[in-house]
Amino acid sequence: MRPHLFVCSLATNNALQDLDCFLKSLMLWNSTPPVVYLFADTDVARSIPKIKYKGKIVVKDVLNAYSHKTRTEMERIPVDGKTLWYQFQMEKLNLLDWVFSCEETASETGVFYLDADIFFLGELPAVPDKYTVALSPHQIRKADEALYGKYNAGYFWTKSIGAIQAWNDACASSRFFEQAALETFDTEEWCGRVYMFPPQNNYGWWRMFQADFDYREIQKSWGIHRQEGHSGIVVDAQALKSIHTHWVTSDFSIKLFNTFVKQFLEKLGPRHEPAKRVLSILAAVT
Repeated sequence: MRPHLFVCSLATNNALQDLDCFLKSLMLWNSTPPVVYLFADTDVARSIPKIKYKGKIVVKDVLNAYSHKTRTEMERIPVDGKTLWYQFQMEKLNLLDWVFSCEETASETGVFYLDADIFFLGELPAVPDKYTVALSPHQIRKADEALYGKYNAGYFWTKSIGAIQAWNDACASSRFFEQAALETFDTEEWCGRVYMFPPQNNYGWWRMFQADFDYREIQKSWGIHRQEGHSGIVVDAQALKSIHTHWVTSDFSIKLFNTFVKQFLEKLGPRHEPAKRVLSILAAVT
């Protein structure tokens, strides 16, 4: 049996639909649901019991300053020489600190920070014991990587308080909020201690539409393999474990990505029970 898993995330009222999908899909694949630590606003804190997550959820109501605001709105509000959006993203570091202060075994098992718009199509990945940090590469064209960072800050794992501090220290001078700051783990100090999550984890629309080559070539790597323990979608012949998306959105690229994923699930659903369970979650929001 895998050791007890700890997951943490942030959610304000604007992310409530995402969080509902996050928690319900997380339950599908982990026989013992991970312990979830959540920074929330009051609206989300009050809504958690309705989701009926089967594992333990620990909620701290500390995000009301960000409620009822879009990213664009927060980026226009100055705070201490930065913006409210920057401050909101830095809550990830505060959240991780909180989990480590609450869980004595966090330094042994590690803690996942995952954005609330992660949707699970298989179990959480296991990180080999020798690693201290695990990162999710964007796998996008170099020009975009130079702007937004090499790694995605919505999918992160560590078993080290020191790693959280290193990430925090790098944020002040980062070219793109807390995200590009993750490149601090490319330095010599962290050599041999950083694991890269395989691309079947945290697969976002950007990996398909911001790559160095045509998205239609990328889509050819997707396929179907009906097997228990995952949705039945495979990428490069390996089970797709999670995607990073908003199911309710007006963004054109994200909608294209969602349609592509749902087409696979709808092909699988009639003859593959795991895909049918995934579709039942999505039916409530799409």
